[in-house]
Amino acid sequence: MEFFEFLSKANGVLTAGVSATAFALALYLFFYNRSSRVTRAFGGLLGCVIGVYLMDLLLTNIEGIEQADILLRLQWIGIAFTPPLYLEFVRSIRQSVRRDHLPSWLRPVSFLLSGLVASLALITDTVVKETTRTVGVYHMRPGPLFYPFAFIFVVIALWGLRETLFARQLCYTHTARRRMAYLSIGFIAPAMGVFPYLLLAGWPAEIVPGGFLLILVVIGNVAVATMLALMAYSVAFFGTLTA
Repeated sequence: MEFFEFLSKANGVLTAGVSATAFALALYLFFYNRSSRVTRAFGGLLGCVIGVYLMDLLLTNIEGIEQADILLRLQWIGIAFTPPLYLEFVRSIRQSVRRDHLPSWLRPVSFLLSGLVASLALITDTVVKETTRTVGVYHMRPGPLFYPFAFIFVVIALWGLRETLFARQLCYTHTARRRMAYLSIGFIAPAMGVFPYLLLAGWPAEIVPGGFLLILVVIGNVAVATMLALMAYSVAFFGTLTA
């Protein structure tokens, strides 16, 4: 039990650390390179990460299931809007290195669908349901629409990663390729910042031990903080990638 308590406290400290890191990076990019469309799109992704981690941090200081249910559902605002912001981020990268061929209707439709998912998660049980507590960690069970959303989330993240790798090949200078490599390494950081909660919601304690989940969350938090820093470094200089 002491081991679980240690992991829980470590997770709380790292959650606060990731939130602070994401907020600091957002402020830095705003003052350093806010004129860049790539930076603005990345700022939106950072906002999703901050929102999800903030709700998780608040969860460490409550005891009631009803309060946990509200906070877990509020997390879905950040979770639901991560895919369209990934699309916006990748689209801004594509426009920086080549002509963007994505259809114009994709942006409003993706945000509309994300708004619908967020609304359903907030007021219904079709996306997530049944708030419970395992080894001191609050989580929810997946609803009928959880798996289709998770599939779309993964597809968009993998497609975006492929696009960043392709953009790296179009860079002319060694410095530009190096920065794009950092961007590619850190590209999945926002998704990882959200997906530990999705995985936690989908793995019952009877199948996966709670301690193992906590270990994964702790490792994931360290990885997210590191990759966000790499990604922010690349985005800060993105205006020079095609120079």
